Amino acid sequence: MGLQAAGALDDFEQGRGDRAIEKLAPALIRGAFTASRLEREGALTPSMIEIKEAEYFTVGKLIGQALGFGDTEVADIQKSSILAKRMVTQIEDDRNKLLMLLDRAQVKYANDPSDRNGGRIDALMDDIIKYNEKNYFFPITGETLSDSLSGRAKTRAEALHGLTVDKRLAPLVYSILE
Repeated sequence: MGLQAAGALDDFEQGRGDRAIEKLAPALIRGAFTASRLEREGALTPSMIEIKEAEYFTVGKLIGQALGFGDTEVADIQKSSILAKRMVTQIEDDRNKLLMLLDRAQVKYANDPSDRNGGRIDALMDDIIKYNEKNYFFPITGETLSDSLSGRAKTRAEALHGLTVDKRLAPLVYSILE
C-alpha cells in the first residue's frame, strides 16, 4: 500500500492525476477508473508512449477492465517490453563496463608500463572480442574505443580536485572549490 501511495505521489507530480487516483482507489473501484482512462487515451506507458490505441478497447474489454480483468494482449506486450528493456540494459551495462575497465587499465599502464599492466589490457581486449561475438549488432569498434578513451581522458583533465561537472556549471562549482 505504501508503494502504491508513493507511486501515486509520483504520478501527481508528473501531472498524471488520473493514474494517481487509480493507484489510490480501493480495489473494488480501481478497475472502473482504469477502464475510463483506457477508453479516453488507450494503453500508454508512464512516459506516454502508446501500447494500444483507445479504439482497441471495445465495450467488452472495458467492462472486463472495470470488473478487474486486464487485457491479456496488453499485459503480454508490457511483459515482453520489460524483458526486452532488461536485455538492452544488460548489453549496455556490459559494454560500458568493458570500456571503463579498459580506460582504467590504460591509465595504470601509462603510470606503470609493466608486463602485468600490459597483460590486463590484452585480457580486456580478449573480453571485448568475446563481447563483440555475442553482441555483433552493437559492437565495440576501434572508433568506439578511441572515442571512449579520449573522452574519459578529457574528463579527467577537466576535473578539479576529482570533481567533474557540466561545463556550464563549472564556473560556479569550481569557484567554490578554489
